[in-house]
Amino acid sequence: MAAVLLAGAVLLAALLAGGSSRAMLASARLSRSRFVRSAVAPVITMPATRLGQARGRETILECRITAFPHAVNYWQKDGRRIISSTKHRIEAYDDGDDRLTLSLRIVDIDADDYGRYDCVAANALGADQQTIHLFGIYVRASAGV
Repeated sequence: MAAVLLAGAVLLAALLAGGSSRAMLASARLSRSRFVRSAVAPVITMPATRLGQARGRETILECRITAFPHAVNYWQKDGRRIISSTKHRIEAYDDGDDRLTLSLRIVDIDADDYGRYDCVAANALGADQQTIHLFGIYVRASAGV
């Protein structure tokens, strides 16, 4: 809102000073675009900090990242960066307004998959990291199966 008011003030001042409205409108657009987007250091939020899942199942871990510009976003386990594979699938979803959801799908969970997972985001202004713990649960077989 402040950027729009500033652009309008620039246009009005230029018109009062005798400038052309076309040149001043272009200048107002340029001024507005300079102030609308500000660089923002990453901030990560996690919908959950602990998640239980049984062996043999699959699960999805998610983190939400707000940053501009988005430079580096990834998941790690035990200090090692995770890359997409048949075991792990990483996807980023643009949520608009400089926000994205970074998901990690883990298939066919086994004992080695339980533990601490970190969502990491960094750009030129800074970095953030948040943790989620994946733990094992026991699922009873249904009586009628």
